[in-house]
Amino acid sequence: MLSGGLQSKFMRQLIKFFKPKNVLEIGSFTGCSAIAMGSCLLPDAKLTTLEMDTQCVKVAREYIEMAQLQDKVFVKEGLALNSLGALVKESPSLKYDFIFLDADKGNYKNYYELIMKHDLLSDHGVLVTDNSTL
Repeated sequence: MLSGGLQSKFMRQLIKFFKPKNVLEIGSFTGCSAIAMGSCLLPDAKLTTLEMDTQCVKVAREYIEMAQLQDKVFVKEGLALNSLGALVKESPSLKYDFIFLDADKGNYKNYYELIMKHDLLSDHGVLVTDNSTL
């Protein structure tokens, strides 16, 4: 979903507080929350965001480029459950310090289980969910 001003401000505050090096966002929509978080990442940090809708991916990439964050924020297209599996195969030892779960609410439990199964969250990592309880 589209992040509002208050939610964007909250996400920026979380990123500033936790100072994550690797951020994963599950569910990009138009990239507003990715841009909000990406705008306050440390210089050596990066954010990967997953989105299944081709049109949303296109819009998100355009907005990310307009925000000049294309070197920090990367959009991966595909079903998030499949994309998570692909991330594990690409970098089996990569852990995320901050994961923002904002995709199809019916799969939150599946995303959580996959994140835990593959140990994607770092030891002191933070998992934030949007509009849901696990």
